[in-house]
Amino acid sequence: MTELVRDWRAWLVFALYLVAIFLLLFKINSTDIDIRAAGLADPSTDRQEYAAQAEEMHYQMFVHKVEGMRVRQIADPPSLGERHKLRWAYKSVEVLVYELVRSVAGTKAALYVQYLHYALFATAALLFTVLSVRLILPAAGRDLLAIVGVAVFAYFAFLTVCGDIEETFTYIETAAIAAAIYFALRRQMVPFLIVLVVAVANRETGVAIGMIYVILNWRWRLFYLPLTAGPVLLVLFNLDLFIQPGIYDPANFLTFADERPNVFNLATASKSLLTGALLELLVILGPLALFVPRIDKDEMFVKLGLIGLMYLVILLFGTYIGNAFAYLLLVPPIICIAVLAFRPGQSVDRQ
Repeated sequence: MTELVRDWRAWLVFALYLVAIFLLLFKINSTDIDIRAAGLADPSTDRQEYAAQAEEMHYQMFVHKVEGMRVRQIADPPSLGERHKLRWAYKSVEVLVYELVRSVAGTKAALYVQYLHYALFATAALLFTVLSVRLILPAAGRDLLAIVGVAVFAYFAFLTVCGDIEETFTYIETAAIAAAIYFALRRQMVPFLIVLVVAVANRETGVAIGMIYVILNWRWRLFYLPLTAGPVLLVLFNLDLFIQPGIYDPANFLTFADERPNVFNLATASKSLLTGALLELLVILGPLALFVPRIDKDEMFVKLGLIGLMYLVILLFGTYIGNAFAYLLLVPPIICIAVLAFRPGQSVDRQ
């Protein structure tokens, strides 16, 4: 890590990556605001006025979603939307910051801070993925690290454009997974637990991060602590929900009642929607087909494979297949598995 910190070229790459993700988010959200503005267009109204109205509507949509998370009563009948109430903690702090910026500098500034916030987490995901690659493959040169950077950006760009970026929890959780892999590889418990707290406050699936430490450090000292800490934190953040019987209904967490293509309705789902969803999944997982056959199936491969498989199962059963943006969670383990093919003696080297 010290070498990376001292390398000005690495800092330049991370800075450019941050700017690129910020511009990507700015462009996508600006398009949404422009569409809203077009719907408000009125010849008798100044263009700047209805553009500002559209901007305000775009911002308030996010605020209203967070307000919905603060409703501490589980609805009947249950639905997938109810689990969002488990995500109130991090988002409440997030909105507090945006509202502070908005009160001082206006809505546009608050939106810019929001884009920067998610761009920073996307950059953190790249940073910790690169650091994990250096641990997995100490001999990794700048060429391979550059390829890793391009691959991570390609995934982020593709999934951000194709997916539903209103699920902004995903940027934070992806960075948390990347950081968790790094700190677990280094067996650094305290920073790992800090990452776990952020992940659980951000989304209920953050509890799965505890399994990363267990998988990478099986039977190591206190390996079970993160596994037990995750559920405890989730309950502490949401004690008012967990005392309500309705929270335990599987319909709050599994997609069997969702009409969109999912693992429970493959036979009856719209064939066109299902085909598009499976093609997106193929793009996400396809690169592994190039590398996995060339990797020695050793302990590290099995451990990283288990982490990737765990998140794939969570996604397949917890959201509809076409929710491409959510599959950002797979990027850190996918990259870490792929670089195993570049270890000395692997068939990629020999060819």
